[in-house]
Amino acid sequence: MKFFTRAKLLVVLPVLIVGLAALAMYFSAGAAGVRIDLRTVDDDGSGYTLANNIVTITRNGHYTITGTTNIRSVVVQPGLVDVNITLSGVKIDVRSKFAFDIADAEVNLTLVGDNTLIGYTSLHVPNGATLVITKGSTGSLTAISGYGAGIGGGRGTGGNITIQGGTITATGYAAGIGGGGRGAGGNITIQGGTVSATGRFGAGIGGSSEGSGGNIAIMGGAVTATSGSNAGIGGGGSGGKITIGGNADVTATGGNDNSNGGGAGIGGGGRGGASGSITITGNANVTATGGSSSRTYNIFDGPVAVAGGAGVGSGGGGDRYAAGAFENVVINNTGRRDFKGGTGAYGGNGADVGTGGGERDIGTVNGVRAVGMRPGVQRHDVMTIVSR
Repeated sequence: MKFFTRAKLLVVLPVLIVGLAALAMYFSAGAAGVRIDLRTVDDDGSGYTLANNIVTITRNGHYTITGTTNIRSVVVQPGLVDVNITLSGVKIDVRSKFAFDIADAEVNLTLVGDNTLIGYTSLHVPNGATLVITKGSTGSLTAISGYGAGIGGGRGTGGNITIQGGTITATGYAAGIGGGGRGAGGNITIQGGTVSATGRFGAGIGGSSEGSGGNIAIMGGAVTATSGSNAGIGGGGSGGKITIGGNADVTATGGNDNSNGGGAGIGGGGRGGASGSITITGNANVTATGGSSSRTYNIFDGPVAVAGGAGVGSGGGGDRYAAGAFENVVINNTGRRDFKGGTGAYGGNGADVGTGGGERDIGTVNGVRAVGMRPGVQRHDVMTIVSR
């Protein structure tokens, strides 16, 4: 057996030391993790940079972020595909920009303690990005956006969003969770946790104003979704593809839009959004209430009324919008079913399951064209009768 001479060791040792140092630096962003305190961070560190008050994660690995700030935001470098971040007692309040941006990256997010993100879009997960809020989350996240979705797109379609655990409260100017300004919802999966999502002009969960709901699967957890003007769960336009099953407990309330027609509790948005494809199955407990719209007013050439949205189905019509189409809906769950259509002017109430109320031309009143409301069409035939 040959042994290193002292001279050879003097050559090899420096190389070995440098190599070990490099490995240590690599693993500091790996399993051991990197800690970033947003209160005190003032320079680049292992696996991240700081410039213009933006902390950018630059390498795959494990990171724990703590602290409160009203100047710094967090960005995950586009192209990273294995970033694991723990938020532990974080509060970021930067209303003119994204508080936390993972555009074109893949991030597993674990919540510890109470965390708050407030921004132009608070947790930016646009089309092309993937976010998983992990099953190991024992804490909470409050996400409040001034323009985009609470969690999802900023100015367009949302990305791939999966929620497995934690307590999530998401409030968006667009969707609560899903699409940003006029964007579709993207792919949204909820498997566990407690989720409350509110959209001002978009769905609680799904598309923004005029955007499709995208692909929504709620298979577990306790979920409450509310919209100011569109579907509780579904679209600002069409409802998209919605599946609710497993042991999920879901409450969805459509928006009370007094200009364009109420949104469905589950399905299409106001302005007569189509139901899309809706399946309610498994042992899910589901309450869905359509938005109400009782306003009557004069526009262009005559009086106009506004109709309510369906509990499950399409959005209500009004102004120049007819009720949305009732498309592919199957309801065969064994859990709770509590579906109620929203009310509309002149009897234009939404169906409990079916279409929203819609406008109809009732001729002329005092020489002026007049528009009345017809009720939504009930479609209880799509529900399998289940013995309880």
